[in-house]
Amino acid sequence: MKTLIGSWFLVGLAIPLDAEMPQPEVKIEILVYNYAGLPPVTLAGAERETARIYQRAGIRTEWRDCPLRPDEAAQFPGCLVPITPTRLSLQILPRGMAERDGLYRDTFGSALYPEDGGFGMTALVCAPCAGQLAKGREEIHAAILGSVMAHELGHLLLGSGSHGATGLMHTPWHSQELERISQGLMRFTSWESERMRAQILARAGQREAAQSGVPSPRQ
Repeated sequence: MKTLIGSWFLVGLAIPLDAEMPQPEVKIEILVYNYAGLPPVTLAGAERETARIYQRAGIRTEWRDCPLRPDEAAQFPGCLVPITPTRLSLQILPRGMAERDGLYRDTFGSALYPEDGGFGMTALVCAPCAGQLAKGREEIHAAILGSVMAHELGHLLLGSGSHGATGLMHTPWHSQELERISQGLMRFTSWESERMRAQILARAGQREAAQSGVPSPRQ
């Protein structure tokens, strides 16, 4: 999808486009379920890396670390909300749970899409897989995990079949990709960034229409 932006000029006067037409905020919320029991410092570092990647794509992220058991729910009031097209669920899984969901070895995560063709809202990430890629280098463990998280969330926003030839959505990752991750250079392509921003705005529009009772076009 291409977005064409036109600018109008008056003789002798140029008005900045942003001053006349403020760009809508593009934001997603992410509810994180740390089933793998990652140390808080590792999880926080991974979330920061994911947030940085999305910020470079022009997307703001808000994070909520959520409870793993019903009896903990009262301690996490920010998580007592349903997932929506712009409020996504990210489940970080240990080895056993990951294998039961078909992850591990060469598949480090997955994005779940509803059968009715609607927007995907849940992503799964295999935590030990990121540790395996780090090969004991704790200094890049959080960066690798954050990149895997960003990749799987990217599948939710870009849709199925969204692996790319280059960049963050390219697979498999080898030494070249890991080097870029360690240097903070892994990112979405400009087309992917544009596509995700458009999809988030479409998701937000559908959510608002649903809340107001106004029918929304099927995406």
